[in-house]
Amino acid sequence: MSNNLTLLTGLALLKAQKATRVVVEYSGSGDSGSIDSIRATTARGKEITIPEQLEKLIDQWSWDKVIPNTGWWNNDGGFGTVTIDLKTYEAVCEHSDRTGDTESTTPRLTIQRQDPIRKVLAGFRNGGVKTVSVSYNQTDAEWSFTEPAGMKLPEADEQTLKEWVWEHVHDFAWPSEEGIEGRTADVFGTVTFDLSAANRIAVTVEHCVTHYKTDPHTQTAVVE
Repeated sequence: MSNNLTLLTGLALLKAQKATRVVVEYSGSGDSGSIDSIRATTARGKEITIPEQLEKLIDQWSWDKVIPNTGWWNNDGGFGTVTIDLKTYEAVCEHSDRTGDTESTTPRLTIQRQDPIRKVLAGFRNGGVKTVSVSYNQTDAEWSFTEPAGMKLPEADEQTLKEWVWEHVHDFAWPSEEGIEGRTADVFGTVTFDLSAANRIAVTVEHCVTHYKTDPHTQTAVVE
C-alpha cells in the first residue's frame, strides 16, 4: 500500500471490499486517552481487515477532528464510538461523559490467632516495620496490590497477604461483575496492619466503591 495513502482513498478501498462502515471505540480520563479498537464491517456484519497504515490514519483523524470536541478528559472522563458511514463519508460520534459518586466504608477486620498472616507480619515487626498497607483496586476485573513503601516483599509473603486481603474484602459491599467489567463501577481500598504495639496487630480498612453515571450526547463530522 502506498506511503502516500490518504484517509479518503483508504476508506474507498474498504468500501470496494463491501465494507459499509468503520467503527472506532475510544475511552479516556484526565490527560490520558486511547483508541480501544477500530473495525470495518459489511452490511451483514462481516469484518474487513484494515491495513495498518489506514488504521493509523483513522486513529489520527478521530483524535484530531472528532474526539477532542467531546470533553473525554473532564471529571471522571468519558468513552464513545465514532462511526464512519462509507456511503456518505459522514461520521457520527456517540459520546458519554462519566461522572462518579464514591461511597467509602471502614469495615472491621480481625486476625485469628492461628492465621498464617501473623507469621508474615511478625517478620515485618522484627525488622522494625510499624505499619504494612496493602492497596487493592479492581478495574476491568483485574486486581493489583501495592507493597509497603520502600520494601520488597518475599514472594511467599506477598502471596499470603494477597490471599488474606482478597478473602476478606470480597465480603464487603461490592457491585456486580457486569458493572465492573462495563466500567459503571470501580472498587478500591486499603488494608493497613498496625504493628506498633508489641502484642497486638490492629487492622484498619478503607473500602471504596465508585458508581458511575453517564451523560450521552452525539455530534457529527465529515471525512474530507
